[in-house]
This record gives sequence, C-alpha cells and structure tokens, in this order.
Amino acid sequence: MTKIAILSDIHGNMTAFSAVIKDAQAHHADEYWFLGDLFLPGPGAANL
Repeated sequence: MTKIAILSDIHGNMTAFSAVIKDAQAHHADEYWFLGDLFLPGPGAANL
C-alpha cells in the first residue's frame, strides 16, 4: 500500500512544516503531495 503525505497551507510556518515532514518520515510516507499555499500570509501576518 502506498502511503501519501498530503501537505497544504504552510503559510511560511517552517516550524510546523518541519514537524509535519518529520512525522511523515516516521510513518514511512512513500509520496508527498503538496496542495499549495507555501508562503505568506502566515503567523504574524497581521503585523505586516
């Protein structure tokens, strides 16, 4: 069975992104699907 890690709405939050990648690796994901929204707005965007 193929294990797919589905990622989206990162919005610049690299701390959360790193944690999700680490978790996907721990679960031996075979594929990573990225659905979008990698950059801002994100945490702290209200201060821009």
